[in-house]
Amino acid sequence: MEGPPQLNAIDLGASGLPRPLVRWTNFKEDAALYQGALLQKDCYCRAFFDRAGRGGPYDISKLNAVLGGLVDICTGMATEMLRKDVSSVISRVNALY
Repeated sequence: MEGPPQLNAIDLGASGLPRPLVRWTNFKEDAALYQGALLQKDCYCRAFFDRAGRGGPYDISKLNAVLGGLVDICTGMATEMLRKDVSSVISRVNALY
């Protein structure tokens, strides 16, 4: 089954790829969204990595910026979680004395 038109506009800038189609499966009530999967995802992945991973013309600078931002956010979250855990442990140890 084809998904909504706006989701069928996947463009890797590579020729010879099949028309992108999404198979819609179940409705995730907690997120109020349908779960879907890109059909023939492996050929899109290969095309992307062939172009991006071998010095091809694909500009990955924006992707690098997004990934860098995600790493920064995750690092901050992990740091905050560790601080809370350490503070919690210190509080419990201090409560013993």
